[in-house]
Amino acid sequence: MNKKRVLIVSFYYPPISSIASNRIYSFVKYLNKDIFDIDVVTVKSKEAIDYKIFDNVSIYRISKNPLDYYLDSSSKNIFIRKLKALYNILIKNIFFKLWQVKSIKVILKLNKQKNYDIILSSYAPKESHLIALKIKSKYTNIKWIADMRDEMSLNPFISAKEKKSLQIIEQNIFKHCDAITTVSKPILDDFKKLSNNTKNILFREIRNGYDFDINYKSIKNEKFIISYVGSFYGKIKADNFFKALYQFMNKYKVNDIEVRVVGNNNALIIPKELNKYVKKIGLVSHEKALEYMQISDALLLVHPDIGRKGVYTGKLFEYLAMQKIIIATIQKDSVAAELIKKANAGFIANYSNIDEIVEILYKSYSLWKNNKKLDFNLEIIKKHHRKEQVNRLEQLIKEIM
Repeated sequence: MNKKRVLIVSFYYPPISSIASNRIYSFVKYLNKDIFDIDVVTVKSKEAIDYKIFDNVSIYRISKNPLDYYLDSSSKNIFIRKLKALYNILIKNIFFKLWQVKSIKVILKLNKQKNYDIILSSYAPKESHLIALKIKSKYTNIKWIADMRDEMSLNPFISAKEKKSLQIIEQNIFKHCDAITTVSKPILDDFKKLSNNTKNILFREIRNGYDFDINYKSIKNEKFIISYVGSFYGKIKADNFFKALYQFMNKYKVNDIEVRVVGNNNALIIPKELNKYVKKIGLVSHEKALEYMQISDALLLVHPDIGRKGVYTGKLFEYLAMQKIIIATIQKDSVAAELIKKANAGFIANYSNIDEIVEILYKSYSLWKNNKKLDFNLEIIKKHHRKEQVNRLEQLIKEIM
């Protein structure tokens, strides 16, 4: 049987450390090697070889990665903030565009040799889809899967100008792609509505997931250790949780507790009353982050009420696989809340409701104090291994070929 030739276009790919990279790497890792030969076109990164081939996969790294020198615009110094903001604008408007132009040239050459059957492009940035759009318009026989990790024009955080630009790109995608994949059903449903059924596009939910074997370790620390693994940024803040934690500790006379914030590289304001109870641990490798999850008694999930019910957050799947109590301060009608309930994996409070957060802290602490464990639904959790999700992608490819 002749193998199908798959081209994956994604700005994010290892060694870049991100949920986006992990998603695309799982596609490469778990697509059947006996059926598919895979080429990945991505960006050059530090400590990565420009061209690499192994097993059935070839990696092409094009144009220097500006994110290797990414600047955070959260500094309090106005001059530095403006300088950093300008640099970040240059990344969006120049560097991504340069990567797009160079990538198209490379892919056109490669296709003459390889005759790709499928192109899969992953958003964001939009340039990944623009690359695929150019290739598809030239080679209409290639099947195109547009992978959406997030909303495009419906993203609540973008400007009106950017929204209008993305609406045009979306309509071009709908006209030319064969399938659209995304991370949750609400986001998928939004894309279905936006497409207006302009053509027979196949839509599939392919969630993110965890990528390790479930190996539960029963641990009870001397203190009740709650870990938050990741960054606080934008509207995702720890303020309400800290207020609730302080109230909980006072109300129930609790002092055998420790909160660990692992991997946060942004400003974090800790109330002085909680200073000795909160431990900040800087950026760590993904492997080390998983270790911190494993040696915790509970794991904190934070997501504000901003109308994005289709957001799981990537860390949730790894939290589930750890089988630790999840203390979730999120939207109660979100997909994340629904999954936590189905997996019987923790307790949920509204992000803005301090009293509810106090209550779930009490429930979580009581389980730990009394040496009790939640009866996790392992059947649900196992469905969210990366391999299981990529099986859905493989089935989709068979349907469009």
